[in-house]
Amino acid sequence: DEFAAREFDHCSFFSPSGADRLVHPRLIAGQDVGWTDKTGLMRTWAETDRAAMVWVRDAEGGNERAIVI
Repeated sequence: DEFAAREFDHCSFFSPSGADRLVHPRLIAGQDVGWTDKTGLMRTWAETDRAAMVWVRDAEGGNERAIVI
């Protein structure tokens, strides 16, 4: 609920699956990782029931891993 309430207009998200959870998005070979906005991320979680580990990309292009509980 707290994640849904926060503003993340300046961020993009990537919700990896399987072994890709351990790999930085720039190192996932041969695929566009599909960055999305907060609404798209929450829709992905609702449709796939994935774990809440995400990569967050800020407006400057920096990336960090986060876990939403």
